[in-house]
Amino acid sequence: MVTRPVTLKAMLRICADLAAQDEEGDEGRVERWRERLSPWTERMREFRTEGFYERFPARGQVERVSRIHRELGRTAGIRPTVKEREAA
Repeated sequence: MVTRPVTLKAMLRICADLAAQDEEGDEGRVERWRERLSPWTERMREFRTEGFYERFPARGQVERVSRIHRELGRTAGIRPTVKEREAA
């Protein structure tokens, strides 16, 4: 399910949050982000097709994207931007 729109949207939101918080320059960004997002590898099994919708219950795609965004952000220790916090 990692290649499905709902998960891709959530991951892009995390990357936007991370870009807003990353005050270091362009040099070494790939390595910093790789290290910062490495905890996601521990959650790979949760994104299997079987049981995906039970693991991430929601009333619709927008809610599911928000839920995955929050959970992936929490896993990587990335706090949401102000806009996302106001919406929650």
